Formats: sequence, structure tokens, C-alpha cells
Amino acid sequence: RRLRAMQMRSWKTPKKFKSLKFINKLKGLLNKNGVVIYNNLFYKKHKKEAKEFVKLLDQEFNKVYLKRVASNLLIYAEMVK
Repeated sequence: RRLRAMQMRSWKTPKKFKSLKFINKLKGLLNKNGVVIYNNLFYKKHKKEAKEFVKLLDQEFNKVYLKRVASNLLIYAEMVK
């Protein structure tokens, strides 16, 4: 349990959760007009990574909305059917 708690403190999202393969699996799970929400850090070095991820989501979803909350960026990706 202790090791698991330490791993959860990481500030980096595992790459597999931002991969095209994973995104396509999420799209397949969505109901009509469903939304996927990513909570991404958005300061210093994390800004560039977040912007690149938003570009990928823009290519894969019909609508992508962004909401800045403190040092985070909430990314709403919608597949309108």
C-alpha cells in the first residue's frame, strides 16, 4: 500500500493514457454526445505538453473545450453523434 500511494503522487500522466490507442478506446465507450474530460497541469514545462495533447484531441473529437482552473487545464472532448 505504501508503494502504491507514492506512485499516485506523481505529477506526470502515464503516456499510455494520452496515446491515440487509448483515446480511440475512450471514444468507443462514449454514449451519444458523451464527453471525455482530462485534467492536465498547465504551468511551466507542462504547458507545451498540454498544447500538443489538445492538438491531438482536436483531430480525434468533434468538439474540444478548454477551461483554465488555477494551474490546471480542463480539456473537454466531445464526440457529437
